[in-house]
Amino acid sequence: MQEGTHGHAYLAVYDAARHKISIPDNVGRTEVTTLEGKQSFCYDALHTHKDAASGKFHVHVSDENDTTLGTFLGKWRPELLKARIVVNGKRVRDPARFKVRPEMKIKIFMKAARRSK
Repeated sequence: MQEGTHGHAYLAVYDAARHKISIPDNVGRTEVTTLEGKQSFCYDALHTHKDAASGKFHVHVSDENDTTLGTFLGKWRPELLKARIVVNGKRVRDPARFKVRPEMKIKIFMKAARRSK
């Protein structure tokens, strides 16, 4: 992990009926095998731990870290990038490239599924 800032952001995801969707633990955690052959893991710059249900997720900001919302959602639910996303009360127009920072409050509102005729 590069030197930088560690903090927390907050995420709430709502389905089309405005029911809150749970965020799973360990989004952004990758299992790895060390050079010695031991199993271990590492975390992405944006990741969750066991407190994900509260909406809190971890943000490690440095020049080298990818803290885009697109990377985080891509590992969990890429379809959310097409939803309406609001950060600190303002709509995000390009969520795939939006950089998350500590203390941001992110809300994602899923669209209703279209019915076929």
